[in-house]
Amino acid sequence: MADQLTLHCPFEARPQPAELTAFMRGFTRDYITRHRLFDDVDKYTDTVAHFARYCTPPGTSREALAAACRYMAWFLFLDDHPQQSQHLDTFTSIVRGDEKAPTEGPQAALAELTLAVERIARAAELECTEFRERTIAMMQAQHWEHVTLAGRTGDYTEEEYLRYRPNAVGNGAFISIMKLDAEVDADRADVLTAARTRLLEEMTTRLVYLANDILSQHRESADRTALSAVRVLAAASGRAWDEAVRLAIELHDCEMESYARMKIELQRSPVAATREIVKICDQNVSGNLAAMMWIASRYRPKSL
Repeated sequence: MADQLTLHCPFEARPQPAELTAFMRGFTRDYITRHRLFDDVDKYTDTVAHFARYCTPPGTSREALAAACRYMAWFLFLDDHPQQSQHLDTFTSIVRGDEKAPTEGPQAALAELTLAVERIARAAELECTEFRERTIAMMQAQHWEHVTLAGRTGDYTEEEYLRYRPNAVGNGAFISIMKLDAEVDADRADVLTAARTRLLEEMTTRLVYLANDILSQHRESADRTALSAVRVLAAASGRAWDEAVRLAIELHDCEMESYARMKIELQRSPVAATREIVKICDQNVSGNLAAMMWIASRYRPKSL
């Protein structure tokens, strides 16, 4: 199966330079340690650092690089600690700014993340409403996966997968941080342009979670609660798991072609914000794949 796990991407990943990568690695280690998010600090620092160095666009400010690291660490904390879903209401209140920032525990880590994104938004004279909404949607989807789905006796449906997977992967809020740092507000464009850039973001997130599902399929084949395109395709087609992996790869590559066509159209836009979003999405798509190739603790890497 290893030779089949090659996903097509026509865009070259451009990692952050060594100096900024070292900054993000050190910052992530400190953030994880201060808030006691993981026992294995080295493993999670490495995972966050790889994603951050590949998925953040060139020119991203240090403030946004640090916010991206916070967000990725927080996402992994929720993803790998299902029991934390019981605190959904508290987490939601923190993201909305409805209560005083906690001073310790994972709640403090989330409060620090939220305040950091608020500072980036203020500096850009923009609102961080989209980041708040997308972060809450991610946490709600994680809650459904960890609590509602885990308590069932049967599998989830394709409809449920399509409803929850885009939010559960957590990519939307990351894009929002990058947009704020680039001082991008696509909604100020005409209605059609705004709709098309939002579609490109949705296509970006779809490519991210399809790649994630395929490259982590070796861990999820026996996990009934894992939201996986491979599981959905296996159930829908009646095929064996390995054959469903092949179908998922074909789906990913088809989606990549659709993304490439939309990207070309939007690059021609006279709206600068639209072209900036294309850069953010391109880095997100190519960087996600590049990062996963390095993270052997979580994904199956190809030969490097």
